[in-house]
Amino acid sequence: MKKILLALVLAGGITACNNDRAKVEELEQEVLELHDDVMAKMSELAKYEEALAKRVADTTSVLDSVARVEFDSTRARVLRAHQGMLNWMRDYNPPSVDENAEAAKSYLEEQREKMRKLKDLTNQSLDEAAEILNE
Repeated sequence: MKKILLALVLAGGITACNNDRAKVEELEQEVLELHDDVMAKMSELAKYEEALAKRVADTTSVLDSVARVEFDSTRARVLRAHQGMLNWMRDYNPPSVDENAEAAKSYLEEQREKMRKLKDLTNQSLDEAAEILNE
């Protein structure tokens, strides 16, 4: 009887570990897909940042002070999105699921939320830059 009970407890523990591992892998996949989406737009961010900087620096351009402020603020958002991605990549370091599955899940959920916000900022920045540059 004790052997059967022990076998059931072990089987339950193994199943729980497999479920934790699957959840962590699923979260990590979501985070990496968000990363890939934003990463694909990094060159576009750089292109718009350069174009906005040139427009503001162009002394022959007929920009009134309101337009200059709009170009500057749009450029700042583009730079924030670009730098945000660089910072995220530098800081991304998920814990091992083998060490602590709950900590890994918590970390990846936090990273997923950060990447969702970064993706939104990136898309908004690109849309705003394209609009202000009439592209």
